[in-house]
Amino acid sequence: MISITNLHAGYGAIGVLFGINLQVARGECLALIGANGAGKSTLFNVLSGLLSAREGEMLFDGHTLMGLTPAAVVKRGL
Repeated sequence: MISITNLHAGYGAIGVLFGINLQVARGECLALIGANGAGKSTLFNVLSGLLSAREGEMLFDGHTLMGLTPAAVVKRGL
């Protein structure tokens, strides 16, 4: 299960994600849609460890993803 609580992220001084909350249960399918510049890629970059979150919490199967490298995120099975 992926659980995201109050996630904030961005690039330099520019904020992109502001207080994202999301839960995806095991076996569930999710489609993330939105306009260009809405933050879809930023969310996936933060989940995968390519970009650091400024604030909030991300859990995968009960373990934090915050501060992990992309390799460590993959090792966790995401």
